[in-house]
Amino acid sequence: MINRSMIAKQLAPGLFAKFGDGMRSVPKRYNKMFKTVDTERAYEEIVQVGAMPLAQVKQEGQSVSYAGYGEERTYTFRPFTSALGFIITKEAIDDNQYERGSTAYATELGRAMATAKEVVHANIFNNGFSGSYLGGDGVALFSTAHPFGSYTNANTFSAQVDLTESALELAYTTMSGWVDGGGKLVGYEPQRLLVAPGGRFTAERLLKSTGRVDSANNDVNPVRSLDLVPDGYMVNPFYTDPDAWFLTTNCPQGLMSFNRQGIEKRMNEDTDTYSLKVNFNERYVPGWANALGVFGSSGA
Repeated sequence: MINRSMIAKQLAPGLFAKFGDGMRSVPKRYNKMFKTVDTERAYEEIVQVGAMPLAQVKQEGQSVSYAGYGEERTYTFRPFTSALGFIITKEAIDDNQYERGSTAYATELGRAMATAKEVVHANIFNNGFSGSYLGGDGVALFSTAHPFGSYTNANTFSAQVDLTESALELAYTTMSGWVDGGGKLVGYEPQRLLVAPGGRFTAERLLKSTGRVDSANNDVNPVRSLDLVPDGYMVNPFYTDPDAWFLTTNCPQGLMSFNRQGIEKRMNEDTDTYSLKVNFNERYVPGWANALGVFGSSGA
């Protein structure tokens, strides 16, 4: 006797394969913006410790200087569950209409899950200039006054500017002056330029032209000759501001994404309706521990 549970077993491998096809049809971008880390905990905490000041000259016979050392702030990451599913009705099963429709739904479901993950990660940037989304240091991701001990660092401009050669140079110069809580230079440098689709052509010219862009001078293009952005640029269609642009840095604990649980697949029969329920879920959370992992401008 063929029953619905047997059909489910036959249908599941194809559905799961189509789900995977849908996932793969959405290019991964988030892992090029965030450092991804697996976790087995309900939440993760990254503690920013206070930095030591510069070492002092010790005169002969004098005591060594001792500096205070403690925790400055804590960043907490709490993974959430992203889930979606669909239902195959009893009638569709009885009329043998389940196979074509369900595989199409599974492909679309994969796309929906993958796209949601990209949107969630892109929203860290989209909301990065808003005072409604504050980090562990009490300010927005992009701020002119991130507190580090008695010092502050800016990872955005006081007046937002569009992507140009001079804007990149100013961003680099600003980043070169970043210090830790002890006043020591941190030495973080740009890694990748991130732009919305409208910024693709400007990014291509800035990073790949041998001569200076938008200038009659036949000078060398320092952005390229100095390899100012070694990882090139990436276009992210999920940025909501068409003028916005960002530079990720080599800060070791900057933009972070914690994966608590990979994709889980479920299929079971609803005993009340006799329909088959198919759903997928995963758990993750993006955010930032050190805002100096990125520099950003919302554009003019």
